[in-house]
Amino acid sequence: MITIKHKGNFIFEAENEKSKITINPKEYSPIELFITGMAGCTAYDIVDFLKDKLSDFELEVEYDRREEYPRIFTKISLTYHIYSDATDEEVMNFVRSSLKKYCSTTNSLKEDIEFKITLIHNGNVLVLNGDKDLNEDDELTQFLMSCGGG
Repeated sequence: MITIKHKGNFIFEAENEKSKITINPKEYSPIELFITGMAGCTAYDIVDFLKDKLSDFELEVEYDRREEYPRIFTKISLTYHIYSDATDEEVMNFVRSSLKKYCSTTNSLKEDIEFKITLIHNGNVLVLNGDKDLNEDDELTQFLMSCGGG
């Protein structure tokens, strides 16, 4: 369970069984927290999958929302920057596994939102969905395209 308490002046404290965090929408909005949670979920998966093979990881997230209320997400772009000793195929499989199976947040969202996935491993772009040069027979490409990138 998570409890949210108003501390005054639109500052909130969120508490779970393990810790507390302060939510100050002037510094980090609830929407940014939501996106951070979703990105953190898949980022955690990738770091966990790669373990000792990982030398550096960064995930960039961009998103679009409707202008009218409710201002739901319409597009989320994830760009994975992964430096590791793993093979390109292993990294692609790890991203696929995170997005298709393990990350509850992306799986909760992908039905209604266009996802664009870019995977960069050791500086090389492996997958950029929507790119006309993608091999459409590749299973990961097909999955990424089904998430709205094609």
